[in-house]
Amino acid sequence: MKKFMIYALAVAALSCGCTKELNNENVVPEDGATTTVIKASVATKTVLDGTKVKWVAGDQICVNGKTSDALTIADPAASVDFTFGSDLAADKKAVYPASFWTSDGTITLPATQKLGTSASFDTGVEPLCAYAASGNTLSFLHTCAIIKVQLKVGADDDEISYVEFSGNADEQVSGVFNINYSTGALTGTSGDDDDKKVQVTVGQALTSTVLPVYIVVPAGTYSNGFKIRVVDANSHVMTRRVGAVTLAAGHLYPLPVDTFDHDGTIKAFVKHYVKILDVWENTTGTIDLLKGEDYVGGDYNVSGAHYVPSTTTIIVGEKTYNTADMFETALRCYLLVRGYNGLDLTHYGKGSISALAGGAVGMSETAVPATHDYYFGTAPYSETGGNGGYLYISGSPKIYHKAKVGLLDNWAMRAMNFQSGRPISNICSYSGGQLSGYGGSFCPMRALVTYAFFFKYMLDNGYDKGTEVADDVQFRSELFGKDGSY
Repeated sequence: MKKFMIYALAVAALSCGCTKELNNENVVPEDGATTTVIKASVATKTVLDGTKVKWVAGDQICVNGKTSDALTIADPAASVDFTFGSDLAADKKAVYPASFWTSDGTITLPATQKLGTSASFDTGVEPLCAYAASGNTLSFLHTCAIIKVQLKVGADDDEISYVEFSGNADEQVSGVFNINYSTGALTGTSGDDDDKKVQVTVGQALTSTVLPVYIVVPAGTYSNGFKIRVVDANSHVMTRRVGAVTLAAGHLYPLPVDTFDHDGTIKAFVKHYVKILDVWENTTGTIDLLKGEDYVGGDYNVSGAHYVPSTTTIIVGEKTYNTADMFETALRCYLLVRGYNGLDLTHYGKGSISALAGGAVGMSETAVPATHDYYFGTAPYSETGGNGGYLYISGSPKIYHKAKVGLLDNWAMRAMNFQSGRPISNICSYSGGQLSGYGGSFCPMRALVTYAFFFKYMLDNGYDKGTEVADDVQFRSELFGKDGSY
């Protein structure tokens, strides 16, 4: 059976009844053998561009352990007749494809699926089931959901070997399941590691045209979300994660279009790092410039402030970065793509980081730097009046919460290796002429967001080296996301 696709995230399924009545349900030919004819349709239909789920030539169903003849229809059809070369009991339990039937009450979902077309998953990979207490008409139900992974070529143009799905709570997604024929519900029976993943074999290189990869997975709630691994022929891996989600049977869940950049590169890191901008945009609270998060009653309170909570983490491949880890990594990555030695662990201060002999590196080809257990010093939000006030570009009027690459170069060099104890610098003041054209202060929490805006600009413009960014580009550099001097 072929889906000519399922439409969009959480789209309601459409219903369709039978369109043709049987003339003869059980026919007895001249040799005395009994032939049973089952009329089959799909009760819950979903569509893409108006094209419905249909049966195709070669499809077979299994009813009560007996397999039908293969369909010989000329064109795909929503309702068809399946023929069996024997009589069937009144209580009918059916599975499609027939090969998935394991025993009464169980089916087996394969751990490997074939690549489908640009519009659909492969024929014969989505399990359906049906039940009828009597009669020879069966209305089939979906038991699985479909994840649509969308890939384009990145810096790595090796052939993609496979795309793998797994649940983050070790859910069973392949192997033997108990099945409720009346509802389509599947219940796992295995704890084996091999049954906790399902792969779609790809076997082709990516291009600039999106390659959709459809993965059929058991419907249900994935309490910790799920993980997608894209693996190329040289064992490079790109990992993507989705948070807690309930996947409805018969529904399609498309993931955003993504270029293949394997987990070990700077580009893979910054793709995840820029996601903190959504956290910053959607998280507000009271921030005290000296005491930090959720401190109410201090002399330097800012209410309704946008901020990135200190508990925020990102996961790149199999590595988890806390805010200090991601910040150190962002500074080192920034310096490397701007042409400076971001791997230097000893120097700090204006102009202290040496230039790379070979010039700026490309973030899609360069390994992400290691982290060194840095931590934020005290008062990471501090930009009080005694330190020069909030950051601004000099002029009349002053331009607040904006920064250019000259300042980002300067700040990264001054802050990266601030002390032997490895705290991230509390503050870098620009009120004493450290960099022409700026005044005020630039605290770490402002920088955490500003460098994310820089890398987002690179991603949005398709830049691979930081030197491609013009000197006069102004990046958002807001500490609390407020109008005025913040």
